[in-house]
Amino acid sequence: MHNPLQYIEIDGKRRELLITPSLYTICQERGWEIKGQSAGDIFPAYCKLLYAAAVNAYEVRRFDNPDLKFDLTLLDIEVWAALNREDMNKMIIVACELLSGQSIKDMVEAEKKKTKVSIWSAITNRLRRFFLVRG
Repeated sequence: MHNPLQYIEIDGKRRELLITPSLYTICQERGWEIKGQSAGDIFPAYCKLLYAAAVNAYEVRRFDNPDLKFDLTLLDIEVWAALNREDMNKMIIVACELLSGQSIKDMVEAEKKKTKVSIWSAITNRLRRFFLVRG
């Protein structure tokens, strides 16, 4: 299993992403809705999820350091994802596995048993279930 503390580099700065189920709380407290209904909108949905993971990491760090400032935006994540498609695809898989507790291979196999789907459909379905169950 992956470490829930992941890192990406934006504008030469290493940024922390804390990918844990507490992402739901971050989104709920802020009124954020993250939806992925099709393969076409999975990318923006996961950008929002990674932004929530950055906020999650910041909130945990701020507990020990109340003076810590958060200077990352969703736009920063969107630009990073567009410029780093391969890294973004890897991060989607890492996030999916961390939040589900299953490997992508196991998730795809489970989805295939239900119906014939692509890997991105399986990931989209998992993202949708993650937020619907907690909503």
